[in-house]
Amino acid sequence: MGASPTDILAALQNGVQAINNLSVVMGGTSATTLSFYKFNSITSAPTTVVVGSTGNTFPTEISFHNPSSAVNVLVYPSVDGNGISMSVVSSYPGGAFLVYSNGGSIVIDGGSTMAWFAISTGTGSLTVATNA
Repeated sequence: MGASPTDILAALQNGVQAINNLSVVMGGTSATTLSFYKFNSITSAPTTVVVGSTGNTFPTEISFHNPSSAVNVLVYPSVDGNGISMSVVSSYPGGAFLVYSNGGSIVIDGGSTMAWFAISTGTGSLTVATNA
């Protein structure tokens, strides 16, 4: 004789609970908000790609992806580790992360309350995803 519908339902519910528990252990939560932003006119003038946060709401992860076929993009935070405002230009890229063209990506993990900027030597594109 096979299992009753009640037994099958209980087994499925236990499986779903186990997956939820595993997600929490591995760092995932069900209360995250994933947001996407597109930028298609990044030039040598700094473009704000992530707005600084105030209070307790801030991204726990920021992903930068460069879909441009030929233009690299530099992304950098608005302030350095000492709280000093940063200014980056393509000829002096210190403090910035290079996101290569043709699908280059970087992920900043661990939260950020500051704004992030992007520049490029041509007209570049950037897709930004934030997870809060």
